[in-house]
Amino acid sequence: AVSYPWYIDTILRLIAAAGDFMADDVWHRAVQVITNRPDVQSYAARAMLRAIEPAHVPEATVKIAAYVVGEFGWRLIEPPHGRQLGVPLDPTFLFECINQHFGLVSNPTRSIMLHAYVKLAHRFPLQLEADAKVLIDAYRDASDPDLQQRACEYYELLCSPIAARALILTPIPPFSADRLSAVVRSLEAGRGQAAQGAGEKDRYDTLPSDSDSEPEIASPRSSPGGRGVEFIQPEAGSEVREPIVAAARRATAGSVTVTLTSAQTSEERLYRSALLGTKSLLFENDVVQIGVQRDLQGERVAAVLYIGNKTREPLTRLVATFGGLGPHVRLTAGPIPTEVLVGAQVRQPIELACIQPFSDSPTWTLTFSWRGQSASIGLGLPFCVSSFSTAVPVVAEMECRARVQDATWSATETVHVTNIGAAHRQHVVRILESLHFTVLGALEVGSELLAVCTVQTAMSEAMPPFQRVSYGCAVRVRLEEQSCFIMVLAMDEKLAAGVKHVLLDTFSTLVR
Repeated sequence: AVSYPWYIDTILRLIAAAGDFMADDVWHRAVQVITNRPDVQSYAARAMLRAIEPAHVPEATVKIAAYVVGEFGWRLIEPPHGRQLGVPLDPTFLFECINQHFGLVSNPTRSIMLHAYVKLAHRFPLQLEADAKVLIDAYRDASDPDLQQRACEYYELLCSPIAARALILTPIPPFSADRLSAVVRSLEAGRGQAAQGAGEKDRYDTLPSDSDSEPEIASPRSSPGGRGVEFIQPEAGSEVREPIVAAARRATAGSVTVTLTSAQTSEERLYRSALLGTKSLLFENDVVQIGVQRDLQGERVAAVLYIGNKTREPLTRLVATFGGLGPHVRLTAGPIPTEVLVGAQVRQPIELACIQPFSDSPTWTLTFSWRGQSASIGLGLPFCVSSFSTAVPVVAEMECRARVQDATWSATETVHVTNIGAAHRQHVVRILESLHFTVLGALEVGSELLAVCTVQTAMSEAMPPFQRVSYGCAVRVRLEEQSCFIMVLAMDEKLAAGVKHVLLDTFSTLVR
């Protein structure tokens, strides 16, 4: 077989014809082929997904499809092929296609399906982790010892920090030559001879190429403003440019009155918008695109940074470093691949814990090589003190206002914003709610807005107070015709300063 897609299609037809009389060696060989050929993995995942969409299929089909979709199904959602493969861009669709067969198969096949669940849940924690935990937890006391062991191990993995489990749930590496079956070695040899003699493209080369797709993170659109990466000659000593920090922070330090301005750079605009979203773009130019997905969990934040290659040359020697953390934030970062292939995307999982309130966001610097030149990109990460906040349930609004009035606040920050006024009222309410504040007075036109929240800290044996603490915070916003007054009341000075910073950053998104 010169064409790998032909081989995959033939295996699926063979399984469909032979049903459960098919020996496991057949689909094992197909898995070896798919694992060792990254250029056919998107095609294979799509073919397997279509094969298990019907409610009744041979168990052998479920085995190979569950394994392949679990390992490579992310290619159907993430760039470069996600938008053009004709399947819903939703991880739950992959999960449900597999899970519909769970009650109809044997325990060995269920073990393979549990493996698929944990791989998909790790890749898409926001959409799948909760459902996968419930399903896997149900089999931690299964009578089958292998199924029980897998369920216990996978459940503990899903309960561990995302950065820690990333070290275990790494993609399956290619099989070494000595582990390949004789059939696969023969297929590889025939493939090499055909490629030397014919010089023709395989059928899968007609699939949407990485450079022609329009993905969520790694798209080939021209960069905002048409700016390129800052390149640094390797021998010149690679000093990285200053990470992006919102201008409002520097402009309003110690000020009473401020006029907010729209973002001066695309990075600044993307940073401010990312403070309000869960999945956002952080940087884009003609070479690379960087995005982030956040899962805010009170005292902890789990996130994934995405790096996409938009060029026709690989990005190599990737190194990511973090800064601006200090003792107030604990960060655990998973590994980052050292290379991004043409049109592909890599991920770096991270987890942050708030030890004490802080005022400045952490920074992230990516250095890499492209076409023999060294490049660096410095960005502010959209993790502020309000990322660790939770809304306060309010039963009686008048009682809550009275408690805020009577409370003893150790820190106060006040600022007068001249170009945000009454016309922006509903936008201001949405911003406060996106920052996990409970907003009082939102429906009363003309009244002062009062927003309250608590910021949760994690316990640290190295930093006082050596225990979990909840810091209260209240924000008063009085909107006038052409301006507004913002007062931040908090139980910690850095908390008050940090909340004021993030409010100015996010309110500036309303300025055009």
